[in-house]
Amino acid sequence: MKFKILMASDIYFPKIGGISEHIYNLTISLKKRGHEVKVLTGGYSKKDYPDYKDADWVVRVGRMIPWIANKSISSLTVSPRISKRVREFLESENFDIIHTHGPVAPVIPLMVLKHSSSLNFATFHAAHGESTGYKIFGGYLKKYFNKIHGHIAVSPAARESMEKYFPGDYRIIPNGVDVNMFSPEVKPFERFKDDKINILFVGRIEPRKGLKYLLKAFEILNKDYKNLRLIVVGKGPLLKLYHSQVSKNLKDRICFEGEVKREDLPRYYASCDIFCSPAIGYESFGIILLEAFSSGKPVVASRIQGYSYVASDEKDSLLFEPENEKDLTEKLRILIEDERLRKRIGKNGREKVLEKYSWDKISEAIEKYYIEKLKKVKEI
Repeated sequence: MKFKILMASDIYFPKIGGISEHIYNLTISLKKRGHEVKVLTGGYSKKDYPDYKDADWVVRVGRMIPWIANKSISSLTVSPRISKRVREFLESENFDIIHTHGPVAPVIPLMVLKHSSSLNFATFHAAHGESTGYKIFGGYLKKYFNKIHGHIAVSPAARESMEKYFPGDYRIIPNGVDVNMFSPEVKPFERFKDDKINILFVGRIEPRKGLKYLLKAFEILNKDYKNLRLIVVGKGPLLKLYHSQVSKNLKDRICFEGEVKREDLPRYYASCDIFCSPAIGYESFGIILLEAFSSGKPVVASRIQGYSYVASDEKDSLLFEPENEKDLTEKLRILIEDERLRKRIGKNGREKVLEKYSWDKISEAIEKYYIEKLKKVKEI
């Protein structure tokens, strides 16, 4: 059974992030399974991303603009004629399945659901606490939520965040990872191949990612170890601040790499000895953990709900109490001093993603869910 499928989201490349990765990899995997898939998303400034080129199956409407949501910077799409453009696009394409990504909120997911006459699915990616927007507009949004036939949450944290406001039957289907792109076979960067132990951070430089706790822990550890290097990959509103706060004696040991090309990211994982994500919360899953696991690297991560769903303490990760630089320091110290443990934990992580989180397995689970819901609709 082959479908014509639309992925719809305000967030997509060239904006780097978990949702963009999810949509891209799911699209590629479903195409490999014989389905026709397109992506509908917002436009972007070619001046800001001169080297980026869309695949021929990506359709743009309006313009993506940044907005603050869930203690992070997200995107929404603006256009004075977006409702009309979305309606005309859906009418011209006649999709069997429409699959939105993100919350039941403006703009593209809402417009697509408004005009859809297809079988509708939604993947909910975010974990959050109380939502003022859902409290105020929940009644209005309910009619759009009720048009969704299949509800997917990437983790229990994502499900719990949504079902408080929109009760329903949620199927947990996790994120995946490209196990060939992120692999122990990837070559590290030559500039990081020396006698130093490299600790890697990947993420937006914003409060919820917790980089300040890793910087504090790194400063403590450098009093005892002279062979450490911290590699920071990502950009964000706090980048200049954190850069300016690094003490002079550590400036040559902390490499702020900024935002890197997607194709270069696996080489950063390959270049590290330890991967660390000190997020303080509001993470539903942690694709970066999968990327580290798939690369065969040991992980030190905060013990938050979204991460605890993915990471197994003392098996493929060492977990520490969030916002606690002392606990983080000690967990890093354990791995710094034990190379054999680093290799064992890294090996366990690689085995986990091959067993549970390859995109072949995730896309198969989503395809089966499509078929299951289609059969139920036909029975009605």
